[in-house]
Amino acid sequence: MNLEAESLSEKTGQLLTGEITDISEGGCRLEFPSLIPVVKGSVMDVSFTLPDNQSIEHMQCTAVSTNYSYAYRRTQFGLSFSGPGYRS
Repeated sequence: MNLEAESLSEKTGQLLTGEITDISEGGCRLEFPSLIPVVKGSVMDVSFTLPDNQSIEHMQCTAVSTNYSYAYRRTQFGLSFSGPGYRS
């Protein structure tokens, strides 16, 4: 599954565009085409649209893991959904 997503870091205020490559009821894996320094425990605000066109906006998430691919200059975050998101 590849869903386009936007993420806003609460600490830096930086808006990032990436892809959700895996999603479940409790969290997701978010991948970015660049190296992004995020530490475990960081809080992020994530927005995306599900395959049924349901829009999830401002879902509060906590980074539970990070994985960096220096060769491909990519970053993956394992995120746990930690707060409500607005659905439209």
